[in-house]
Amino acid sequence: MSDLRALLDEPWLVLTGWSVVLSLWSTAIAALGHEAWRILGSRATAPAQYRAALVSLGAALAISLATPVVLAVAARAAEMTAPAAQTHPLTLAARAPASTRTDTPRAIVRQEGARSDSSTHRWALHVPALGLAFVGLLWFSGVAVGLVRLLGGWFVANRVGARAALIDGGPIHDTFEHMRGQTHVDHARLAVSLDVEAPVAIGVTSPTVVVPGHLLDHLPPDVLAPILAHELSHVARHDYAVNLAQCVAEVLLFHSPATWWLGRRIREAREFCCDDSAVAVAGDRAKYVEALTLVARLGALTGARPVLGMAGPRLITRVRRLLEGEPTVTLPYVRSAAIVTLAVLLAVAVPQPFNAASAQLSARLFAAGAQENRAVPIGFPQRQDGSALRIHRVESTDTHVCGAFDVQNVSTVGVTRVRFIGILSFSAAANRPVQVVESDMHDTASAPGSQVRL
Repeated sequence: MSDLRALLDEPWLVLTGWSVVLSLWSTAIAALGHEAWRILGSRATAPAQYRAALVSLGAALAISLATPVVLAVAARAAEMTAPAAQTHPLTLAARAPASTRTDTPRAIVRQEGARSDSSTHRWALHVPALGLAFVGLLWFSGVAVGLVRLLGGWFVANRVGARAALIDGGPIHDTFEHMRGQTHVDHARLAVSLDVEAPVAIGVTSPTVVVPGHLLDHLPPDVLAPILAHELSHVARHDYAVNLAQCVAEVLLFHSPATWWLGRRIREAREFCCDDSAVAVAGDRAKYVEALTLVARLGALTGARPVLGMAGPRLITRVRRLLEGEPTVTLPYVRSAAIVTLAVLLAVAVPQPFNAASAQLSARLFAAGAQENRAVPIGFPQRQDGSALRIHRVESTDTHVCGAFDVQNVSTVGVTRVRFIGILSFSAAANRPVQVVESDMHDTASAPGSQVRL
């Protein structure tokens, strides 16, 4: 349990938590911007829809990945520009030898003037660091699970392609070669498998169009021709590689509902593009629609297992688009106004959590006095009531801000050991708590009235 608490106290985990929270803003703005584009360009072609959705997802991912870097830079800037703090006095403890303890003034450790400004803890009330660290830990866990699932799906797809039997001749091979020439695909193979319910293109460097065995048994090659053209269009467009990259982006932004919405828009537009290409090659829209429905019907009857991660839009959506044309994206005026208002509010609200993040991280990512060539003001009481020693001078050394002390024994007994205690505080703008730093015990031989340098 203590190890978990120590982990949750790590500054980089708080930084990750802030990045996850802020990514909800960036992905939502990207999704709303894409939806506004769809409304304005309701009759856009499928390739234009595809490019716009990819750009939106890419922008959301780029901003989300850049957020921790920008936060760190902003935190550094906030730290460097924060006004110098008033440093609380250094206090001193002295202890006399045990043999004369009854005659020795009692050693004290006093924090005079060490007022704890509640504003230094204000961020903890409004933005709990522990909760942010927990969000960061959940994000790492979710990404790990998502990557395992993605690798599993990729492995299954490759195994299906490797187990599929290549088709080197026959009418279906001749039809495939003809469609390959029509779609301008130089390298692609045709194979048959019992592990898929519909034709699918697998592979990046050596793509293979895998056809389920039950289709070859029930459908003639001329019916399958436009279906093969559709899959070859995926190969020509390098959709398998793009889909893998999209899946990685969705894993990294799994916490954002806007990401999954954009992902559905990309997959939908991708299938629309290949449908249009297949219709152009086949030359008969009705024939292609009939082939789609036959493939779906036979797949439902056989109950074959589909390849993971290759699902597109529903067949009814594709058929309706092929028969009725590109659907018009229309929204009621109230809903359209709500989308625009929400987008504006999100854009306006971004600076507030961003500023809170940079202010909080400036206190956690950078240690006190870590900046070079920056003066650290120090102060100390020359004498404390009841103390055996008086501080005359404090100097900085190469290794410590308070590195050397000139002290005098003002008591009537000798002092053999000394420890220094520093009370450090920071400006309220830096959002840092008070810290107490203790030195080791130093052996000394300070006779009454003498002055030593420690």
